[in-house]
Amino acid sequence: MKKGLLIIFIILSNISYSQKSDRFGNCKTGVGNSCPRNILYHETYANFKSLNFNSINWEHTLICKQTFMMTLRIGVVYLSFPKIHSVGAPLEFNFLFGGNAWVFEAGIGVHDLYFYKNYSDSLGKFSDGVNYLAASARVGIRYMIDNALFFHVGFTPMYSIMGYKEIQPISKHAFQPMAAIGIGYTFR
Repeated sequence: MKKGLLIIFIILSNISYSQKSDRFGNCKTGVGNSCPRNILYHETYANFKSLNFNSINWEHTLICKQTFMMTLRIGVVYLSFPKIHSVGAPLEFNFLFGGNAWVFEAGIGVHDLYFYKNYSDSLGKFSDGVNYLAASARVGIRYMIDNALFFHVGFTPMYSIMGYKEIQPISKHAFQPMAAIGIGYTFR
């Protein structure tokens, strides 16, 4: 037991040390050895049928190596149609691969939404107060350098875990293939 805890402590210490050294300019990811620590951006999702929503996000770099980065994204999702209004939060880990300003991104996360106004044509009434939870993935490309414009585009499928049968645009299919485009700004 003590040996296992010691090994975990050593591993975590090494990860912490490598992250501290990267924070002070030793990272060589991006153009001119840049490593954007924070990104603030707006993103629009669409399945090109009946579901479109937007989010405002903050993304922070957790690990920055020469050709690999890992980021954590949190944000606020909002959805507003004449009969449906929702607000929620995405939480996503993104893994970035590449050695210049254009990088490949892959991610996994969850979207938690609360529908405070939800009209169902099949029921003919409002079913307010619906909680919705979906697992999400991301595969795409992004352009980013320090203190400059940020842009990304990708395929962002979602799989509904809870509450989707009460939400009309997605009630028939738990899996929703989505595309996303985002634009924002990077800063240290």
